[in-house]
Amino acid sequence: MHHIIPFRLTRDNSPTNLIPLCRACHKRVESVFHDVEAVDPPLPVTKLVLFCSIHARRTVTLHMLKSSAHAGQRAAA
Repeated sequence: MHHIIPFRLTRDNSPTNLIPLCRACHKRVESVFHDVEAVDPPLPVTKLVLFCSIHARRTVTLHMLKSSAHAGQRAAA
């Protein structure tokens, strides 16, 4: 699970601040966040960049999960 708004900033562990990501995607999103944090853009820009990055990685994670489930079904058949 990944915190949409970093836990270190909000201490928010609520379900609305969490999104499932694979390890590789989680590392990529964290890298993007650190790059954005270093530039320190206005908050709306930060949120937009993080939203786009997180949801792109979420799509990759969901695709990996679906592919894995299909492979498991074929192996069981």
